[in-house]
Amino acid sequence: MRLALHAALFLFAFIAWNAAASPDEGTRNQQQSSLDLVTLANGKKYYFYASLENKKTWYQAKEFCEAHSMHLASPKTQEELDLLYPAADSVRDDFWLLSASDVGQAAGEFKWHDNSSLPRDSALWNEDDKEPNNFGKGHEVCAYFHTNRGPKLLDYNCDFPYRCFICQLPN
Repeated sequence: MRLALHAALFLFAFIAWNAAASPDEGTRNQQQSSLDLVTLANGKKYYFYASLENKKTWYQAKEFCEAHSMHLASPKTQEELDLLYPAADSVRDDFWLLSASDVGQAAGEFKWHDNSSLPRDSALWNEDDKEPNNFGKGHEVCAYFHTNRGPKLLDYNCDFPYRCFICQLPN
């Protein structure tokens, strides 16, 4: 089972590595069906985007997911983060953008894609690094995890170009 998951994620990472720019409205449904979605144990479907050449800011990643009828992933529980972490790590050891951000909010007021709150004192944040710790510095910040730091959230500038992000298909 684990070998099959790794093989599927490798194939899907290869395709994502060569992903083109976001499609226009007329090709949205066709493009979504061409993405290789991975179903995890929680029954949710995800797309793991990884590209060295086509880095995207949080805003661009959000647009990419939305153009494919998805949203940036929103792991609202430790159990969900624990599922996403090894799947992402098997694709690439890197930073993985998620939907939570303080975009359009007061500095440090994090919201998921559905406008639900991610409190600054949530156990999902990396306590060892005193996360979140980048808000209120004159730019909007977004949540991510890094596969060499464990399944805990970190925050950083939304304008930074990231190589990896996770899209989630709505239920």
